[in-house]
Amino acid sequence: MHTSESLSHGFHIFTTPTNSSPFPTLRAHPPLLDAPPITIYTNGSCLWYGPHDTHNLSLALPLTFQSNNAGKLAAILATIQCTPPNTPLHIVSDSSYVIDGLTKHLNHWEDIGWIDMPNSPLLQALAACL
Repeated sequence: MHTSESLSHGFHIFTTPTNSSPFPTLRAHPPLLDAPPITIYTNGSCLWYGPHDTHNLSLALPLTFQSNNAGKLAAILATIQCTPPNTPLHIVSDSSYVIDGLTKHLNHWEDIGWIDMPNSPLLQALAACL
């Protein structure tokens, strides 16, 4: 999905001091560097920067988040967390669940309070980091 508005126009983030999620709820928003974006490929719970790159990761998830969709969300979340906050990112994912979730469904999920949403702690953390 392409838009001329800032990515922040698509996100509404609500947190409470009693958040019990194991995932972070806030990421600082300094201005982006005038550097080319880093392109990162995610699939399941793996991050791929390129052949033999020391930044490549394979992640283990808690037992409560053992699904393919949770793995893809966790991979993107880890990507964001491992990248300096002012570096432009181009994240490539084959997951329509993640892409549609963050571009089409996020406002609705927030409006309903994430009720009955699988992977809501991961989705909330990812939205907060973005």
